[in-house]
Amino acid sequence: MRTDIRVFDADHMARLDTDMWRSYYDKKPVALHLQLGQVLRDEFHMTLARSYVTAFRAAHAAHAPGDLSRSLALAAGRSIASTRSGSARTATSGRSR
Repeated sequence: MRTDIRVFDADHMARLDTDMWRSYYDKKPVALHLQLGQVLRDEFHMTLARSYVTAFRAAHAAHAPGDLSRSLALAAGRSIASTRSGSARTATSGRSR
């Protein structure tokens, strides 16, 4: 499944974004992790497991030294790439060889 990042519910995303910032500044990492997982499921249609793995990687990257935006992009890219390769494997597994 491909996701068009130009199509989203701006009001819903704004509420989630505000809640995530509030959790971040209130030092509530569990709430932040759950909220980020929700964003990934709602906006990128990730599975429950994949959304939490990606949220964990993004949180880990946010605390890594270096360029934050690059670290977060790499964390998200790895997760999206592994989701795509997993679906490709599923699509090809039914073919006879």
